[in-house]
Amino acid sequence: IKAIKDALDSYYSDNNQYPEDLEMLVPSYLGVETALLDPWGVHFKLETDAEMNLTLVSAGKDKTFGNADDVKRRI
Repeated sequence: IKAIKDALDSYYSDNNQYPEDLEMLVPSYLGVETALLDPWGVHFKLETDAEMNLTLVSAGKDKTFGNADDVKRRI
């Protein structure tokens, strides 16, 4: 998660905006796409709110986004 946060900060510094999709961080800001995988092998999603707060979301153990086992971390 720290590597993704650092990559997002670098991307923002270079582009004055956050990427629309986390895959835009590879390879320039994150060396490998596997850095975008949660512990269950699913790509993290990035959510932003109106104040540009970023939340990294994992689909959780069931590998399905949008239900109670999603893991969210504000970064």
